[in-house]
Amino acid sequence: MQNVKGFQLLQKIGEGATSIVFKAVQTSMGRNVAVKILRPELAKNFEIQQRFVSEAKAVAKLSHRNIIKGINVGRTANNLIYFVMEYVDGDTGLQLIRKNKKLPEKQVISITKQMALALEHAHKHKMLHKDIKPENIMVTKTGCAKLCDLGLAAAQLDGSKITGTPYYISPEQARGEADIDIRSDIYSLGITAYHFATGKVPFGGTPTVVMSKHLTQKVRHPKDLVPELSDSLCNIIMKMVKKDPDGRYQNPTQLAAALTKLR
Repeated sequence: MQNVKGFQLLQKIGEGATSIVFKAVQTSMGRNVAVKILRPELAKNFEIQQRFVSEAKAVAKLSHRNIIKGINVGRTANNLIYFVMEYVDGDTGLQLIRKNKKLPEKQVISITKQMALALEHAHKHKMLHKDIKPENIMVTKTGCAKLCDLGLAAAQLDGSKITGTPYYISPEQARGEADIDIRSDIYSLGITAYHFATGKVPFGGTPTVVMSKHLTQKVRHPKDLVPELSDSLCNIIMKMVKKDPDGRYQNPTQLAAALTKLR
Protein backbone atom coordinates (compact mmCIF):
# COMPACT_ATOMS: atom_id res chain seq x y z
CA MET A 1 0.00 0.00 0.00
CA GLN A 2 1.28 3.48 -0.89
CA ASN A 3 2.48 5.91 1.77
CA VAL A 4 0.83 9.33 1.56
CA LYS A 5 2.17 11.81 4.08
CA GLY A 6 -0.51 13.03 6.49
CA PHE A 7 -2.91 10.23 5.63
CA GLN A 8 -3.26 6.68 6.88
CA LEU A 9 -4.52 4.50 4.04
CA LEU A 10 -6.98 1.94 5.40
CA GLN A 11 -8.29 -0.08 2.46
CA LYS A 12 -8.74 -0.03 -1.29
CA ILE A 13 -12.32 0.94 -2.14
CA GLY A 14 -12.12 1.44 -5.89
CA GLU A 15 -9.95 0.77 -8.90
CA GLY A 16 -10.06 1.82 -12.53
CA ALA A 17 -7.85 1.94 -15.59
CA THR A 18 -6.31 5.23 -14.50
CA SER A 19 -6.28 5.25 -10.72
CA ILE A 20 -6.76 3.44 -7.42
CA VAL A 21 -8.93 4.86 -4.62
CA PHE A 22 -8.34 4.21 -0.92
CA LYS A 23 -10.35 4.96 2.17
CA ALA A 24 -8.01 6.83 4.50
CA VAL A 25 -7.82 8.87 7.68
CA GLN A 26 -6.47 12.42 7.57
CA THR A 27 -4.30 12.20 10.68
CA SER A 28 -4.32 15.92 11.49
CA MET A 29 -8.14 16.08 11.51
CA GLY A 30 -9.03 12.52 12.45
CA ARG A 31 -11.57 12.36 9.63
CA ASN A 32 -12.22 9.80 6.93
CA VAL A 33 -11.31 10.81 3.38
CA ALA A 34 -10.87 9.13 0.00
CA VAL A 35 -7.44 9.24 -1.65
CA LYS A 36 -7.24 8.70 -5.41
CA ILE A 37 -3.74 7.79 -6.63
CA LEU A 38 -2.90 8.08 -10.33
CA ARG A 39 -1.43 4.84 -11.65
CA PRO A 40 2.39 4.90 -11.88
CA GLU A 41 2.46 4.43 -15.67
CA LEU A 42 0.24 7.50 -16.12
CA ALA A 43 2.07 9.53 -13.48
CA LYS A 44 5.19 9.24 -15.65
CA ASN A 45 3.44 11.16 -18.44
CA PHE A 46 4.08 14.85 -17.75
CA GLU A 47 1.08 16.08 -19.76
CA ILE A 48 -1.37 13.76 -17.98
CA GLN A 49 0.24 14.64 -14.66
CA GLN A 50 -0.20 18.38 -15.26
CA ARG A 51 -3.82 18.00 -16.39
CA PHE A 52 -4.68 15.82 -13.41
CA VAL A 53 -3.23 18.34 -10.97
CA SER A 54 -4.83 21.39 -12.61
CA GLU A 55 -8.26 19.76 -12.87
CA ALA A 56 -8.06 18.48 -9.28
CA LYS A 57 -7.27 22.00 -8.07
CA ALA A 58 -10.22 23.37 -10.04
CA VAL A 59 -12.57 20.76 -8.53
CA ALA A 60 -11.28 21.57 -5.03
CA LYS A 61 -12.59 25.13 -5.47
CA LEU A 62 -16.17 23.92 -6.01
CA SER A 63 -18.60 23.65 -3.12
CA HIS A 64 -21.93 21.91 -3.70
CA ARG A 65 -23.79 19.23 -1.74
CA ASN A 66 -24.14 17.07 -4.87
CA ILE A 67 -20.46 17.15 -5.86
CA ILE A 68 -17.73 15.17 -4.09
CA LYS A 69 -15.62 17.80 -2.35
CA GLY A 70 -11.96 17.97 -3.36
CA ILE A 71 -9.60 18.62 -0.46
CA ASN A 72 -6.00 18.46 -1.62
CA VAL A 73 -3.72 17.33 -4.42
CA GLY A 74 -0.10 16.35 -4.00
CA ARG A 75 2.76 13.98 -4.69
CA THR A 76 3.93 10.95 -2.70
CA ALA A 77 7.55 10.34 -1.68
CA ASN A 78 7.96 7.98 -4.64
CA ASN A 79 6.59 10.58 -7.07
CA LEU A 80 3.00 9.40 -7.49
CA ILE A 81 0.20 11.97 -7.88
CA TYR A 82 -2.73 11.79 -5.46
CA PHE A 83 -6.01 13.63 -4.97
CA VAL A 84 -7.72 13.75 -1.57
CA MET A 85 -11.52 13.92 -1.57
CA GLU A 86 -14.50 13.80 0.73
CA TYR A 87 -15.31 10.23 1.77
CA VAL A 88 -18.91 9.20 1.12
CA ASP A 89 -20.40 6.27 3.02
CA GLY A 90 -22.77 4.80 0.49
CA ASP A 91 -23.06 2.94 -2.81
CA THR A 92 -22.18 3.89 -6.35
CA GLY A 93 -25.03 4.01 -8.82
CA LEU A 94 -23.63 0.87 -10.41
CA GLN A 95 -23.69 -0.97 -7.08
CA LEU A 96 -27.34 0.06 -6.63
CA ILE A 97 -28.20 -1.36 -10.06
CA ARG A 98 -26.41 -4.62 -9.27
CA LYS A 99 -28.26 -4.92 -5.95
CA ASN A 100 -31.71 -3.99 -7.24
CA LYS A 101 -31.58 -4.78 -11.01
CA LYS A 102 -33.31 -1.44 -11.63
CA LEU A 103 -34.22 1.49 -9.38
CA PRO A 104 -37.71 2.70 -8.36
CA GLU A 105 -38.93 5.60 -10.48
CA LYS A 106 -38.90 8.06 -7.57
CA GLN A 107 -35.25 7.25 -6.91
CA VAL A 108 -34.36 7.65 -10.60
CA ILE A 109 -35.99 11.09 -10.59
CA SER A 110 -34.27 12.08 -7.34
CA ILE A 111 -30.77 11.02 -8.41
CA THR A 112 -31.11 12.51 -11.90
CA LYS A 113 -32.34 15.83 -10.52
CA GLN A 114 -29.49 15.98 -8.01
CA MET A 115 -27.02 15.31 -10.81
CA ALA A 116 -28.62 18.08 -12.88
CA LEU A 117 -28.06 20.46 -9.95
CA ALA A 118 -24.44 19.29 -9.69
CA LEU A 119 -23.92 19.92 -13.40
CA GLU A 120 -25.60 23.32 -13.08
CA HIS A 121 -23.02 24.32 -10.44
CA ALA A 122 -20.14 22.95 -12.53
CA HIS A 123 -21.48 24.70 -15.63
CA LYS A 124 -21.43 28.04 -13.81
CA HIS A 125 -17.73 27.42 -13.20
CA LYS A 126 -17.16 26.46 -16.84
CA MET A 127 -16.46 22.81 -16.03
CA LEU A 128 -17.58 19.67 -17.87
CA HIS A 129 -17.55 16.15 -16.48
CA LYS A 130 -17.11 14.16 -19.73
CA ASP A 131 -17.59 10.75 -18.11
CA ILE A 132 -20.97 10.62 -16.35
CA LYS A 133 -22.03 7.05 -15.58
CA PRO A 134 -23.55 5.17 -12.62
CA GLU A 135 -20.07 4.31 -11.34
CA ASN A 136 -19.30 8.03 -10.97
CA ILE A 137 -22.33 8.75 -8.79
CA MET A 138 -22.29 8.03 -5.05
CA VAL A 139 -25.57 7.74 -3.14
CA THR A 140 -25.64 7.96 0.66
CA LYS A 141 -27.94 5.96 2.92
CA THR A 142 -30.18 9.06 3.18
CA GLY A 143 -30.49 9.40 -0.60
CA CYS A 144 -28.07 12.27 -1.20
CA ALA A 145 -26.40 11.76 -4.59
CA LYS A 146 -22.91 13.08 -5.22
CA LEU A 147 -21.07 13.37 -8.53
CA CYS A 148 -17.53 11.94 -8.54
CA ASP A 149 -14.51 12.58 -10.76
CA LEU A 150 -15.73 15.95 -12.02
CA GLY A 151 -13.21 17.30 -14.52
CA LEU A 152 -10.85 14.36 -14.16
CA ALA A 153 -11.85 12.53 -17.35
CA ALA A 154 -10.00 15.11 -19.43
CA ALA A 155 -7.03 14.85 -17.07
CA GLN A 156 -6.62 11.14 -17.67
CA LEU A 157 -6.36 10.97 -21.44
CA ASP A 158 -4.14 8.32 -23.01
CA GLY A 159 -3.45 10.42 -26.09
CA SER A 160 -6.84 9.75 -27.69
CA LYS A 161 -9.22 12.61 -28.38
CA ILE A 162 -12.10 10.45 -27.15
CA THR A 163 -13.01 10.67 -23.47
CA GLY A 164 -15.87 8.99 -21.66
CA THR A 165 -17.14 5.43 -21.26
CA PRO A 166 -18.62 3.84 -24.43
CA TYR A 167 -21.94 2.74 -22.86
CA TYR A 168 -22.72 6.34 -21.80
CA ILE A 169 -20.75 8.41 -24.30
CA SER A 170 -22.43 11.20 -26.28
CA PRO A 171 -22.40 11.11 -30.09
CA GLU A 172 -20.17 14.18 -30.21
CA GLN A 173 -17.68 12.55 -27.83
CA ALA A 174 -17.78 9.35 -29.90
CA ARG A 175 -16.82 11.42 -32.94
CA GLY A 176 -13.87 12.84 -31.02
CA GLU A 177 -15.10 16.41 -31.32
CA ALA A 178 -12.93 18.84 -29.38
CA ASP A 179 -15.56 21.54 -28.90
CA ILE A 180 -18.19 19.73 -26.81
CA ASP A 181 -20.36 21.51 -24.25
CA ILE A 182 -22.64 20.80 -21.29
CA ARG A 183 -25.22 19.15 -23.55
CA SER A 184 -22.80 16.23 -23.92
CA ASP A 185 -22.95 15.69 -20.14
CA ILE A 186 -26.76 15.89 -20.33
CA TYR A 187 -26.75 13.05 -22.90
CA SER A 188 -24.52 10.87 -20.70
CA LEU A 189 -26.73 11.61 -17.69
CA GLY A 190 -29.73 10.60 -19.81
CA ILE A 191 -28.16 7.24 -20.64
CA THR A 192 -27.33 6.84 -16.95
CA ALA A 193 -30.96 7.59 -15.99
CA TYR A 194 -32.07 5.07 -18.63
CA HIS A 195 -29.83 2.44 -17.02
CA PHE A 196 -31.22 3.27 -13.57
CA ALA A 197 -34.83 3.08 -14.77
CA THR A 198 -34.61 -0.06 -16.92
CA GLY A 199 -31.64 -1.95 -15.49
CA LYS A 200 -30.06 -1.99 -18.95
CA VAL A 201 -27.91 0.25 -21.13
CA PRO A 202 -29.48 0.96 -24.53
CA PHE A 203 -26.58 -0.36 -26.61
CA GLY A 204 -24.38 -3.45 -26.23
CA GLY A 205 -21.32 -4.82 -28.00
CA THR A 206 -17.64 -4.01 -28.18
CA PRO A 207 -16.59 -0.42 -27.33
CA THR A 208 -16.25 0.44 -31.03
CA VAL A 209 -19.66 -1.05 -31.87
CA VAL A 210 -21.34 0.71 -28.93
CA MET A 211 -19.89 4.09 -29.91
CA SER A 212 -21.09 3.54 -33.47
CA LYS A 213 -24.60 2.79 -32.18
CA HIS A 214 -24.61 6.04 -30.19
CA LEU A 215 -24.01 7.78 -33.52
CA THR A 216 -26.51 5.90 -35.66
CA GLN A 217 -29.15 3.98 -33.67
CA LYS A 218 -32.13 5.42 -31.86
CA VAL A 219 -32.42 4.60 -28.17
CA ARG A 220 -35.18 2.08 -27.50
CA HIS A 221 -38.06 3.62 -25.54
CA PRO A 222 -37.77 2.85 -21.79
CA LYS A 223 -41.43 1.74 -21.59
CA ASP A 224 -40.63 -1.10 -24.01
CA LEU A 225 -38.50 -2.55 -21.21
CA VAL A 226 -40.43 -1.34 -18.16
CA PRO A 227 -44.08 -0.68 -19.11
CA GLU A 228 -44.97 0.77 -15.68
CA LEU A 229 -42.62 3.75 -16.09
CA SER A 230 -44.45 7.07 -16.37
CA ASP A 231 -44.69 8.81 -19.73
CA SER A 232 -43.40 12.01 -18.14
CA LEU A 233 -40.10 10.48 -16.96
CA CYS A 234 -39.63 8.58 -20.22
CA ASN A 235 -40.18 11.77 -22.23
CA ILE A 236 -37.49 13.55 -20.20
CA ILE A 237 -35.01 10.71 -20.67
CA MET A 238 -35.71 10.49 -24.40
CA LYS A 239 -35.15 14.23 -24.77
CA MET A 240 -31.84 13.98 -22.89
CA VAL A 241 -30.56 11.33 -25.32
CA LYS A 242 -31.40 13.03 -28.62
CA LYS A 243 -28.58 12.53 -31.14
CA ASP A 244 -28.56 16.23 -32.01
CA PRO A 245 -27.47 18.39 -29.06
CA ASP A 246 -29.95 21.07 -30.18
CA GLY A 247 -32.79 18.65 -29.45
CA ARG A 248 -31.75 18.06 -25.84
CA TYR A 249 -32.22 20.24 -22.78
CA GLN A 250 -29.82 23.07 -23.49
CA ASN A 251 -28.52 23.35 -19.94
CA PRO A 252 -28.85 21.61 -16.56
CA THR A 253 -31.19 24.31 -15.24
CA GLN A 254 -33.81 23.38 -17.86
CA LEU A 255 -33.38 19.70 -17.01
CA ALA A 256 -33.71 20.26 -13.25
CA ALA A 257 -36.87 22.32 -13.82
CA ALA A 258 -38.43 19.53 -15.90
CA LEU A 259 -37.61 16.92 -13.25
CA THR A 260 -38.97 19.13 -10.46
CA LYS A 261 -42.38 19.09 -12.15
CA LEU A 262 -42.52 15.30 -11.75
CA ARG A 263 -42.65 15.51 -7.95
